[in-house]
Amino acid sequence: MATVFRLLSKERGAEVFAELDAPEQETIINSITDTELALIIEDMYVDDAVDMMEELPANIVKRVMRNATPATRNLINQYLKYPDDSAGSIMTAEFVDLKKYMNVRESIARIRRIGEDKETIYVCYVTSADRKLEGVVTVKDLLLSDDEAVIEDIMARDITTLPAGRTRIDGEKAVVTVSTVTPLTSDKALFQRHDNHITLETDLDGSELFEVSLAELTPTKPTDEAADTTVGTAGTSIAGMLCEGRFALYLAGEPYKSGLKAQGCGKLKKAVFSIELDPDEEDETEE
Repeated sequence: MATVFRLLSKERGAEVFAELDAPEQETIINSITDTELALIIEDMYVDDAVDMMEELPANIVKRVMRNATPATRNLINQYLKYPDDSAGSIMTAEFVDLKKYMNVRESIARIRRIGEDKETIYVCYVTSADRKLEGVVTVKDLLLSDDEAVIEDIMARDITTLPAGRTRIDGEKAVVTVSTVTPLTSDKALFQRHDNHITLETDLDGSELFEVSLAELTPTKPTDEAADTTVGTAGTSIAGMLCEGRFALYLAGEPYKSGLKAQGCGKLKKAVFSIELDPDEEDETEE
């Protein structure tokens, strides 16, 4: 397919590419160079690019965004309704998002439709139209509820009422930790990486900065196997701000810094969701 695609003119190639199904787009992306991919992205209509991003696996989304120009990347983020300077461009395809007005039957249908390409489906995140976190619901909650039950009625909506410390929300698979922390300046914080779980963070009171790296982490000490945490240094690829209602999702194997000091902000209260990946999900993440 890629050989035939290369025979098309640049403009015609972008038009044909936009009309392909996600699996065919993925096949072509995996078969062409970064330079060729960049040309396709720049010739696509932004809405076509956004539609593509919402269907492709996370590792493909990352490659597409890395090869888009800053102007195109900003436009795509605007269409996706991410806040300025957010890390949404590298987190868009990692979790199952639901709306509070959906019922259980619709939600399960959505999980079946898009769940295969997500890093985890054990915990689903209920988001508003402007991509703010409104609550969480587990697959167990869905399976034990009536088909016509509305997500708004069964989701855990007020995470500010969670007690300090660790609370399990899906057996051994998912844990949320609520804590009050003192932000550090970036130069005093190390990047951290988790290889066997993904992490979602949201601030309950206060604001913070965060950084995400697409580069490899250089460890500064041995991995803490029990905590699945490796710390070290890495180049910063994207930075953003986290505050009440917004959330950041850090992928398995992805170096990040969180809890960084924002101007005028002191201590902050935050909730950190840790979702363990199954071995087969980890293998898919590494591909």
